[in-house]
Amino acid sequence: MFPAGTIVKPGEIKLLYADSNTQSSGIHLGFGLDAEGDSLHLLDSGGADATVLDQVTFGLQIPDMSLGRDAELHWSLDTPTPGQPNQRMPLQSPQNLKINEWLADGARIFNDDFIEIYNPAPLPVNIGGLHLTDNPVGAPALHRITPHSYIAGKGHIAFLATGKKSARDARILRFQLSAQRETISLRTAGLEEIDTIVYGPQRTDISQGRTTDGASTFTDFTLPTPGKANNSTDPNEAALITQLRITEIMYNPIGGSKYEYIELKNTGNTSLDLTNARFTNGIGHTFTNKVLRAGGTLVLANDLGAFQTRYSSAAYGQYSGNLSNGGEKLRLETPTGIGILEFTYRDTWHKDTDGDGFSLEISDEQAYPENWGQPDTWRTGRVLHGSPGGSEPANTPPTDILLDPGTLERTLPTGGTVGTLTATDTFPRDNFTFHLTGLGKDRFSLQANKIILIKDTTPADSGPFALGLRVSDSY
Repeated sequence: MFPAGTIVKPGEIKLLYADSNTQSSGIHLGFGLDAEGDSLHLLDSGGADATVLDQVTFGLQIPDMSLGRDAELHWSLDTPTPGQPNQRMPLQSPQNLKINEWLADGARIFNDDFIEIYNPAPLPVNIGGLHLTDNPVGAPALHRITPHSYIAGKGHIAFLATGKKSARDARILRFQLSAQRETISLRTAGLEEIDTIVYGPQRTDISQGRTTDGASTFTDFTLPTPGKANNSTDPNEAALITQLRITEIMYNPIGGSKYEYIELKNTGNTSLDLTNARFTNGIGHTFTNKVLRAGGTLVLANDLGAFQTRYSSAAYGQYSGNLSNGGEKLRLETPTGIGILEFTYRDTWHKDTDGDGFSLEISDEQAYPENWGQPDTWRTGRVLHGSPGGSEPANTPPTDILLDPGTLERTLPTGGTVGTLTATDTFPRDNFTFHLTGLGKDRFSLQANKIILIKDTTPADSGPFALGLRVSDSY
């Protein structure tokens, strides 16, 4: 709503700011405009029966360029001139646009398949009204790109092949890509062909595209680069994908959710810059100014104070949300949205991690990322309340073997149980295996952890009875 008394004189240009700034002078609209597509309406009032005086719907915009009207009131791409007459930007023909890269079987790296368009020309191109389709014969006009959409000179645009409709986001395509075989075609507003490619069976999370931008040869990309130059992999981003791993999850601790935590480790031999890497599912957290050394770990906690109290050490940071006690999907991404890990943990995997005070510990931190969602990739931690930020204490051999009861009743018949064996060890959750070493085998046998009498005692057998035992643990 314009402030009362606002007047636009004949020929005057009135500058409005599309932001929520209330401190600066000028008229601030209280909302912003989306560079992926939006609509703007000018109404004669704020009432329900308001009349639209003017409106514009636009699609993909180029950074640091504006959309404006020319002398004939047609919309065009402009050089920004706030408060001054509009200055139209020269454009290139769309005829040289290229289908540059595509992903047809996204899973962890990208949730959505994509089609990337590349503009080899030095000037921008108006792509509004062009068509993209995966059926150029039967449905050449399958998806019409939103009017007033532009691609920069030497620029890239990645369209998302979700098969869904979007009222605003001009990147969303109305069709999906087949991972088996497909045709992708870019066509003019009049449905004339600009570029068409045909591909065969695709591999999960691996894109295909031109060897270099606009080239006539094609190759596979193990790290897709939507919206960027082909073969332009960021070394740190590549290292994040291959080295950063979630290695421990305390999702249902004793004492409630405030004692939850999640541990991450750099499993590689080079340092990782985690700045702007983020959790986008399950919990929320964006890393700021953090470098994780090779082999280093860090812990994100649900509650920093509770973590400090229980573990007498500080967690690196605090996440938003809670880890579900029943299990849920976690997604960890690079700063550009590429998936590092995406998996669902379950409370049914290992019973003692579900409220009994033990964490989920990774069994093999070098396993394939796709295995993170498998129960065998995880095990029950061996330390009550877990071992956040470090490895579990080194194992030591059992120190004592105990027999309960420690006496032999003379009335015990052959085949009866003399007593039950237990052992004292660093990890009370260890599974112990007992062995008879020879001494006493003439009178006793061993069944699991029970001593069985196999020879009757007589009044002459006054004891004590010697028994040789050895024990091994499971860790």
